[in-house]
Amino acid sequence: MLPKLSDGSNSGDLARPRRPDSHITGEEAQRVFEDRRSRNWIVRPVGPPDYGIDLDIEWTEHGNVMGAHAGIQLKGTDSIPWNSGQSFAYSKIEPSTNNYFLDYDLPVFLILSDVSDFRAYFCPAKEYIRANYERALSNQSISYRFFKEQEVGESNGISFALAFLKERRLMARDVTLRELPRFQSAFHSLHYDFYRRDGHMAVDDLKRERELLNLVLDCDRYSSLFELQFVFGTDKEQFETWRAKGVFPGEMLERDFTEWLDRIDNAFAAVVAAAQTLVGTTEKVFWQVRRLDVADAILGLNPSLAQVLTPEARRSQRRPSAF
Repeated sequence: MLPKLSDGSNSGDLARPRRPDSHITGEEAQRVFEDRRSRNWIVRPVGPPDYGIDLDIEWTEHGNVMGAHAGIQLKGTDSIPWNSGQSFAYSKIEPSTNNYFLDYDLPVFLILSDVSDFRAYFCPAKEYIRANYERALSNQSISYRFFKEQEVGESNGISFALAFLKERRLMARDVTLRELPRFQSAFHSLHYDFYRRDGHMAVDDLKRERELLNLVLDCDRYSSLFELQFVFGTDKEQFETWRAKGVFPGEMLERDFTEWLDRIDNAFAAVVAAAQTLVGTTEKVFWQVRRLDVADAILGLNPSLAQVLTPEARRSQRRPSAF
């Protein structure tokens, strides 16, 4: 039993400020996170005052500070009532704070600490807000879903890092969406002019080779941002040399040129499908409100492979989009 500080006089019966349970839980939540987090993160407090971001975390690799930051909002609870699917919906974030998270320049994560079990779980904020933007517009609460498998901890550092990189790529993906119409126009133009020419002829135009390389590089980047894979087949090593030197290794034949066009064609069709699902379904309201012009341009892209389009259809795609 803790000793009493009062001296036994009546002064011990006077009203005193009380420490709210929420303060105790909040301190416990931070203690759990600090104990469980990966040692690859540098943790710094934010504020006071803070407006929804409690901590700043910075990523390190093999002791090297990478300059990659994220904001953390800490929440604590005495016990997490996981459902049968091992997930839990949390909606105790103020609508104004959700709006702040969305426009915050860095990735934002909610950390929910179970102070009785001494474990913590993470949830990316921006992804949920964008997918539930209709509720954000009407200042309603948003349900963030925590999964038991998304636990903060040294053994789960890769999962947290992947989620961090995904949130970090959101802005780059948004920029990419604005690039896709012009990319399709440039690709269809090159495809229309040079697809399946005499396969044994050499490509004697260095400018055309460089144009093809730039399209491959861009399409590979787009694929990565949409969590897709550009399939290089057995020519991955050849591509790495091509990218490093800026010149195709050896002599490029027209059949090589066509094979690379086919790779771009297949990869870009998957990118278009993913982009159209994003702006037309997953984040439909977000894009309709924030950038309707982007949504319209993406939904207007031809999702078909260039190789199956008629020459007339491919020719119509050659005109650069005004977007």
